[in-house]
Amino acid sequence: MLFDIRSYGALVGRLIVPSFILPAAAPLIYAVVIDRIGNAGALYLSTGIACVTLLAAGVLWVLFPGGETRSVAEPMPGKPVERSQRGTL
Repeated sequence: MLFDIRSYGALVGRLIVPSFILPAAAPLIYAVVIDRIGNAGALYLSTGIACVTLLAAGVLWVLFPGGETRSVAEPMPGKPVERSQRGTL
């Protein structure tokens, strides 16, 4: 089992919190940048964020080459199949 049923909600909650906080803070951050530096500063900030995102995607592409996906029903490579799973693949 990948996640325990009892702790799944708390785990997903901790993982998803940044996806709520950062978009909520973006208008304030951009307002401050535009007020202090100007429109060019906001453009540079957006360009920097885009470059960091592209770099992160490139790192993931290098670390996980091939882009192969596996079905949820398939066992992890190198992990023995449990007796109850043998007939379900």
